[in-house]
Amino acid sequence: MRRELREGDRVLTVSAFLITKEVPRPRALLLKHAKLGRWLQPGGHVESDQDPIMALIEECEVEVGIDVEPYLRPLSTFGNVDVLRLPAHLTSIKIPAGKPNPGDPEHYMIDMGYLIYIPEPLPVKEGIEAVWIDKTELGKYDMPEDVRFFLKHHL
Repeated sequence: MRRELREGDRVLTVSAFLITKEVPRPRALLLKHAKLGRWLQPGGHVESDQDPIMALIEECEVEVGIDVEPYLRPLSTFGNVDVLRLPAHLTSIKIPAGKPNPGDPEHYMIDMGYLIYIPEPLPVKEGIEAVWIDKTELGKYDMPEDVRFFLKHHL
């Protein structure tokens, strides 16, 4: 359940840069964001009862129907401490008032982007506007420049 936003709030989100290991042309998954109309990596909010990895697993399952859990297991466990994977892309994004929902105040989204390599493109659930693109196609899609920059250097 999403809490009420206040002006200047910082909201934690996670996202998945799903990239195939295909040689010589790896591909990345992008989704057309329904409210923003731009192409982005799958992701969403980290709820108060989740760590970032739990949120990422849930968001990928809900948004695109892809199980990323096998790729995100803890690096190690020491008793009651799990060593989690670090994000590869960390951004603070100023979100204007009224975005993405009418009535939202100006706030910030702190996104932890995780790089997840998978063997091949996986099917996404029906009804999702999604594409698997390679490096040569980065200019064809309207996406934030930080996403384009990240993908340019990892594809």
